Amino acid sequence: MAEAAEPPQEAFSTRADFEKYIDTHAGVNATAIKKVINCETGGTWNPAIQSNYYLHGVREESYGLSQINLPSHPNISKAQATNPKFALDYIIKNYGKDSWSCK
Repeated sequence: MAEAAEPPQEAFSTRADFEKYIDTHAGVNATAIKKVINCETGGTWNPAIQSNYYLHGVREESYGLSQINLPSHPNISKAQATNPKFALDYIIKNYGKDSWSCK
């Protein structure tokens, strides 16, 4: 079976695009992943969003659709975390391993 073609970056920017990608790539976790993303982004599905959580006056450095926490993942850049495809691939791959506050 051939893999689904990857969407061009410029045509991969809406919630519908993201949900279709999740449905195609996430298997049995698709519904749960969509719920996490919806919660983590405050329903915006904004791939550039930063967490609104503050601790001791410092804003948390979690970004993107998957709200990847950069201090906890020093090998991931802000550019990667806010890239929709990277963020979706990350949550699909790590859904059962990593933790999200909205899970």
